[in-house]
Amino acid sequence: MQPFDLKDIPDSVFLEDIEELTREFPVEFPQLFEKIISYLDIDAKYVYITDFIEDESKSNHFYGYFFDALNKKLHQYAFEENRAYFQEANIESLTMKDTFSIKVLNLLGKQQA
Repeated sequence: MQPFDLKDIPDSVFLEDIEELTREFPVEFPQLFEKIISYLDIDAKYVYITDFIEDESKSNHFYGYFFDALNKKLHQYAFEENRAYFQEANIESLTMKDTFSIKVLNLLGKQQA
């Protein structure tokens, strides 16, 4: 099998993953999603969950990114037990090593325009 470059993967693949994660996250973790909505203070239709990592060594520890399409800002999140941490990410400093979603954030913002 030949190695492939992530740049060769169509944007639609990344968008489908984000759309699925965004659909499933509020169903699987409604309280966590509500904390994100409360933090942003915007309608849920503008929020995209772009990354989700579950710490398998610690229960109830989740990490990732979500995108605020209304304000075109990416935020990093951490849920550890009953605590929630949010921080705006500097999009310009992120690479595909940080999050594959960086490739399609501009398309998510256009979907809500």
